[in-house]
Amino acid sequence: MMKNALLLMLTLSVYQVHAVTIIDAVLGSITDQKVDIIVNAANPQLVMGGGVCGAIYNAAGAAQLQKACNQYPLKKGIRCPVGDARITDSFKLTKIGIIKIVHAVGPDARVIKDPTQQRILLESAYTNSLKLASDGNFETIAFPFISSGIYHVDHQLAAEAAVTAARNFVAQNETSLTEIRFVLLDQKDYSLFEKLLTAGQTVDELA
Repeated sequence: MMKNALLLMLTLSVYQVHAVTIIDAVLGSITDQKVDIIVNAANPQLVMGGGVCGAIYNAAGAAQLQKACNQYPLKKGIRCPVGDARITDSFKLTKIGIIKIVHAVGPDARVIKDPTQQRILLESAYTNSLKLASDGNFETIAFPFISSGIYHVDHQLAAEAAVTAARNFVAQNETSLTEIRFVLLDQKDYSLFEKLLTAGQTVDELA
């Protein structure tokens, strides 16, 4: 049973989109990834939340990470607008090789109800995260499934936005990134990304 679980955690879907950049998907925990940067599914206030956000804060050291986030000015209650991203040190996560944490704010479907606007903002959050990583000359980055949890964005829409943003970024930019990884918590979401990555199409087009 343990062996099967380990094999599942290591299951990897890979899609090569650029001579030196791979986009892939893996089942696992974002805080266990051996990459230069992990991305936090952040809120606009850049405060500790639940789910992936809480796990990252706890792994990095909540007090230190919050202090770093607080360095970004609070303007009308917001430190990072929806669709944008900020970067901090990773603190305790340096022990496994994670150098930085990017905090990306995706749309909340309970507030932003238009699917077209949700997709635009999600693609922007991913793209701005990739810009920060590339501007810092980092090579590897791992994303959680942004806005798919308590923000309730439709999973197909969210996955297509993620993959599209990653592909467009590497196609349109010279980048230091050699790998863009999506880290999924369950098999259903992993399978969704696997279809998108291997087929190079939307799920609707595959049906």
